[in-house]
Amino acid sequence: MPSAEDARLRALRPPKSVIDPWRPIDTLVERELLPDGRIADSWTIFLAGRECPFTCVFCDLWRYTTDARTPKGAIPHQIRLALESLGSRHSRPSEPATGGRILKLYNASNFFDAGSVPAEDDLEIARSVADFDKVVVESHPKLLGRRCEELSHRLHGELEVAMGFETAHPEAFRRLNKGAGLDDLKRAADTLGNAGIGLRAFLLLGVPFVPPGQEREWLKKSVSFALDCGATTVWLIPVRAGSEELGRLQAKGEFNPLSLDRIEDGFMACRELAPGAVRLDTWDLDGFADDPHGEDRERLDLLRRLQMTLEPAPDGGSLLGAGAGGA
Repeated sequence: MPSAEDARLRALRPPKSVIDPWRPIDTLVERELLPDGRIADSWTIFLAGRECPFTCVFCDLWRYTTDARTPKGAIPHQIRLALESLGSRHSRPSEPATGGRILKLYNASNFFDAGSVPAEDDLEIARSVADFDKVVVESHPKLLGRRCEELSHRLHGELEVAMGFETAHPEAFRRLNKGAGLDDLKRAADTLGNAGIGLRAFLLLGVPFVPPGQEREWLKKSVSFALDCGATTVWLIPVRAGSEELGRLQAKGEFNPLSLDRIEDGFMACRELAPGAVRLDTWDLDGFADDPHGEDRERLDLLRRLQMTLEPAPDGGSLLGAGAGGA
């Protein structure tokens, strides 16, 4: 049942575009550095489906969802279309991937929400992705259970669950309106660990409600918390400004839109803490630069290159000054 806060946040949203539940939103092919230093081929399918039942303050992914339940058979159909498209236009790199093939099934919601991904489709989904060594799906900590374990048994490869850890700052986490607490994350992580299912954690860079002078300290504490919970990789997700609620929080001084400097600073501080585990989500990274095609180009390129190496950054861990200008 939606809370009063859920209703308030949803009332601020503009109308969203019509989404076809029989076609994927998008696809992506990249290479991913594994914690042991190997490189994997990584394919991502952004699936269309019903909106997430949770209403996080920072989230803008609801724009890519439907209001109605996802029809039975739609998700396997999307996966088949996406894999056919990816296979036809993905040229094999000259250097083979020593870490196998990863498929990420991301759906702007929760894989284990039956309204977003019908449970009746799980067997067909597992058959469709049998060629991959690892399959990654996203889930809210409160939606993990028997279905997750059953999917793990059905897959040819390993199952890994990505969960939004966001921040270990207790008050900030509570105010993000995730419908969960830090204890729920720990319990969900234990459930995955006991079932032999992998965990990757998503943390927010530029999380609202954390005082600016404490941002780096809490980011490092959050990385440590996620690793202590058993996450093998921790992905830092820069918060994208622009939503009505984040604009309201900015006016109140409770949200400070990110700059490229702050992204660099947070990323490098966390890489120093756990170089083999911390990754930066570089999707749409250009949007945080003042001049992405000019003075900031070198800095953006260096951040992306650092995703593919465990070597220390230039100048003992700082990128500032690596390129001309600042953000």
